[in-house]
Formats: sequence, C-alpha cells, structure tokens
Amino acid sequence: MQEDSLEHYAFCPVCVRYLRCRLCYSEPIDRGHLLVLGLHENEAQLGLLQCLAIWNYILYSSHNHLRCLSAEAHNAVEVTGVMEQYYREVVKDCSQGMMPQDDG
Repeated sequence: MQEDSLEHYAFCPVCVRYLRCRLCYSEPIDRGHLLVLGLHENEAQLGLLQCLAIWNYILYSSHNHLRCLSAEAHNAVEVTGVMEQYYREVVKDCSQGMMPQDDG
C-alpha cells in the first residue's frame, strides 16, 4: 500500500479483499468507483455508494497513517489492522450521527 494512486487502490489485492470481505461488497470494481464513487441513479444504489465511500475513507486514512510512520515502523505494521482501525472509527462515528474526521 505504498503507492498513492486511485488506480492502485482499485486493483490492490489487499484493498479489494478488505472491500469484499469486511464491507461485503460483491459488485464489480473499477477505478471510477474511487473517482466518483460510482453512479447514484436510484435509492437501490445508495447502499453500494455508502459502502464505496466508507472504503475510500478507510483507504486514504490508512495510507496517510502509514506514510507518516518511520520506515521501521511502517514495515512492522499490518495494513489490514490499520484499515480495521479506521473501519471501527467510521462505525462509531456513524452510530453517533457524525462524519469521521481525517487524521492525515
């Protein structure tokens, strides 16, 4: 997760596995989902849009967290653990009716 590009996130195996397994997203993925978060044409797509928005927040927050670490600390950290930290933040903030704050 060292490269900071939307193309990388959309096709990074770790990021995609997190989206599929933790966020239970089963729809096709392409880099446009991170650029415009897909198309929101009707209410049926709202859940998919929210899932992609959460994924986007988790990816960028995790990347910003990791890029601020020293090389030694960065190599010792588990990426999915960092992603899970930001997922829990989203769940907590959303349950309180707040939007998560970016720490980067």
